[in-house]
Amino acid sequence: MRYVILSALGFVCCLQVYCAMATSDRGFDEHLAICVDRLKVDKDIIDTHFDKAFHLPTGNENLNNVVRCVGTDSGLVDADGKYNEALMKIHIMKNVIPLTGKTGTEAVADKAVEECKHHTNGKDRIINLHNCIIDVIHASV
Repeated sequence: MRYVILSALGFVCCLQVYCAMATSDRGFDEHLAICVDRLKVDKDIIDTHFDKAFHLPTGNENLNNVVRCVGTDSGLVDADGKYNEALMKIHIMKNVIPLTGKTGTEAVADKAVEECKHHTNGKDRIINLHNCIIDVIHASV
């Protein structure tokens, strides 16, 4: 009986890891496309709102909805609103640093996660998280 229970627990743990890896392997553009379709907004909503430094404006409900959807769909934010720091680091290295045209290291991604993970409240929380990460990248590279 113990063997069956342990085997079942092992399977569940492996399934959770597999699902998390499958989610993180999906590209940002794919998550964005899913959310744009789901929310029925312009596919260029994020690109058209970047300033020259790649910050996003606060207070835009449609933009907030898309960014929140992408964060949830990608696994960066869980159902309780907590950030997945490991996926944040991957996202920063794969998407955010290249977006800025800079070359950053894993240490820059670690610093961005550590300095920016406190953005946990309010409608603009994920926009503020993004803008904080952008500031850390510009200051570090």
